[in-house]
Amino acid sequence: MVDKLYKIERKLLYKELEPLFKELSSVKYAVVKGEALSQQIYGVPDRRRSSDIDILTDKRNVEFLEKQLLKLGFKQKLPEDSAETRRNRVLCMAYSHQIPSYHKEKFGFYFNVDVNYDIFWGEYEGWRCSIDEFLSDSVDMEIYGVTVKTLPVEKAFVQLILHHYKEMNSLYHLSQHNTIRTEMFMDVYNMLKNNVEVLSSEIVKCLSDQYSIGKYMYYMLYFTGKVFEHVDFCEYVRKLKIYEDSSLLECYGLCTSERKKWGLSFEERLGYEKVNEYIQENLNLEEAKKVEINYNIFT
Repeated sequence: MVDKLYKIERKLLYKELEPLFKELSSVKYAVVKGEALSQQIYGVPDRRRSSDIDILTDKRNVEFLEKQLLKLGFKQKLPEDSAETRRNRVLCMAYSHQIPSYHKEKFGFYFNVDVNYDIFWGEYEGWRCSIDEFLSDSVDMEIYGVTVKTLPVEKAFVQLILHHYKEMNSLYHLSQHNTIRTEMFMDVYNMLKNNVEVLSSEIVKCLSDQYSIGKYMYYMLYFTGKVFEHVDFCEYVRKLKIYEDSSLLECYGLCTSERKKWGLSFEERLGYEKVNEYIQENLNLEEAKKVEINYNIFT
């Protein structure tokens, strides 16, 4: 019954957003994660569970997308203080990769849409590719009878690697619940295994170079290899070993100033329910304040 209700909810959400996707035909965008990624990894849209729909677009298109969501009855949960709302907006646009979610209640379901305008995180210290360019070759995909734009497999893999790295190293996410889960490494492993023709080890290395993300790519492949020991998969780890960075492998945190060395082994923190308590105990005052701000904006 739970699975049936989940599928009904997701089909209704896509149908509810069909007018939005038609309006977005004039701008570059892509539906990322969720059903689109599930289709590319597993060949079916409902293998990966999702609580929302994530839309990636260039920052200059965000207001247009928001206007279309408002027309469809979606709203943000905003502070009563308008000045705080403006401050939060400025913080998001300057230091984050997304704005607060849009929500709508209908048919007894609670629909969620996340608007993203970067594949990197706010604290990212490296070169950022143009999102407009990143979306330049988006492809059509039909999900539950609704046609949407999504990323080609190669770029979807780049987005997956960066998203999972961010989730596993963000002080905010780690302090709320354990985001270091087996199923996240399973995404990486199966996407490579099921798309080997377009994601060979050589192509993955080229993608690492193209987007200057070698150390993040290696991080995800290295730990995926620890979870899923497979002879063919080892080739990816060997190919990208030139990007190995011990400061990432042994630590957490999304930027140099926040990076801390783990006091738990990888095996200990994989799926460990109390990782959030460990993270909270090691936050300094500035980091705790930042986590609180993120919690107030995004929950």
